[in-house]
Amino acid sequence: MSLRFLAFALIACAMLLRPTAVGAHDERPEPTVYFFWSASCPYSKLARTFLQAEQAKDAALGIRDYEVDSSVPNGNLLGRLYDKVGLPGRRIVPTIVIGTNIIIGYIDDATTGRDILNAVAACRKTACKDVVKGLIESQDRLDADAGSLPPRRIACEREPGRVVRYP
Repeated sequence: MSLRFLAFALIACAMLLRPTAVGAHDERPEPTVYFFWSASCPYSKLARTFLQAEQAKDAALGIRDYEVDSSVPNGNLLGRLYDKVGLPGRRIVPTIVIGTNIIIGYIDDATTGRDILNAVAACRKTACKDVVKGLIESQDRLDADAGSLPPRRIACEREPGRVVRYP
């Protein structure tokens, strides 16, 4: 047996037996936080401040912003989300979606903020289904029609500050 072959075999064994990072083989995609808000809603402003502070602490926290006052397509996307989860005709901001968790309204950081962080943590542990992604993918074809649709009224609510789970 040549020294070259023996060296190659030792290197190959070392590479196969080297420790890997914990969870390296079961990496899950980072959940996306979808944030529907209105510049005229004080509860949206509270939620936005909370989300920005959390994102500053956690660079992996991905937030997609949808301001609904000045964007008919964003308002329509919010409406389609409510239709999809069985709450047709509703348009409430702030609405925050993480996986299958839809958080409606914003009370404060200690309650609703905690609900947001719990939903993010749960989706990091188990890959969550993304209920908004499919709506966004179909949004491009709907954007062309947005100019012909009348804007719908969007309500600003502190309450219910509740979490709705989409199946």
